Amino acid sequence: MASTKLLAGLMVLSFGLSSVNATAEDGKKEEAVKQKTFVGTWNNRKYNSSGSLKCVARPGKDGNVLATFTGTFKGDPFKYDVEFLAKPGRNQTDLSGKATISGHIYKWTGSLIGGRLRGRYLGTNGYNGEFVLNEIKSKSRR
Repeated sequence: MASTKLLAGLMVLSFGLSSVNATAEDGKKEEAVKQKTFVGTWNNRKYNSSGSLKCVARPGKDGNVLATFTGTFKGDPFKYDVEFLAKPGRNQTDLSGKATISGHIYKWTGSLIGGRLRGRYLGTNGYNGEFVLNEIKSKSRR
């Protein structure tokens, strides 16, 4: 279970997204948030473990990104909601930050290049690893 919480540290990673657009439908205003979905795998080098990972990210306030990460750790499902900042880099979006998970500080770095999201993390508890996720393109665009 502690290793599951480590994933929150690694999952605090993601990417730049489009801004929120206001749309009108049936006379009501709704927020149409441009979100991106990524899928792939993560690993924990300390325990030589890995699992599936999905990230659904959407724009937040002040340039931040809000993301929900879901996946499995040794067959058990997990879900984390995180917020972070993404900055334009040279031919990529650079990612970095830190989070406190179960009393441990996790530092991470990563990048978004095209439709591939990569990240590396290290916790004060020794948990460390990477993840690689690929964007799923929407099948229908209206």
